[in-house]
Amino acid sequence: MTSSSPHHENEIAQTEAALGKPLANIWMHNGFVQVDSEKMSKSLGNFKTIRDILESYLAETLRYFLAGKHYRSPIDFSLDNMDESERSQKRVYECLREVDKALARENWKPGAAPAELVEELKQQDQSFMDALEDDVNTAAPWGTSSTWSASPGACSKTKSSATARRPRHPQGLP
Repeated sequence: MTSSSPHHENEIAQTEAALGKPLANIWMHNGFVQVDSEKMSKSLGNFKTIRDILESYLAETLRYFLAGKHYRSPIDFSLDNMDESERSQKRVYECLREVDKALARENWKPGAAPAELVEELKQQDQSFMDALEDDVNTAAPWGTSSTWSASPGACSKTKSSATARRPRHPQGLP
């Protein structure tokens, strides 16, 4: 995060004037953007705009890709990296759909969950918050969720846990 400077104040003023609403409460810079491990620059002919990227990918996929990187680390943009982010995002959604189906089949109702599950979810929630408090390290919990959803049997394990009345996230705990 950075303090406001004249450049930022100008960007904010222009955006707020155009949109008619506040821009953001927090302004963060990312690390240098590279394309295929090479500095991105117009002179090298590897310059990409957000508009260019959104011609091939959903905005949600771009956000997924960026959230998987620490904001101050260099970002290596490549079509392969975007394709992998798209696949990973789909795996997470597919796994959540499978859990939702299992919960629907079992007529799941919020309520008491097994103590070990409650403890596991509390630990996951704490790990997530610890990562965010560590210089807004979104990459740590993001990587864990992607790895978890991609691991063999993760969704089937989660589906069987759903039959034990598993809540979907710590906020659903009793």
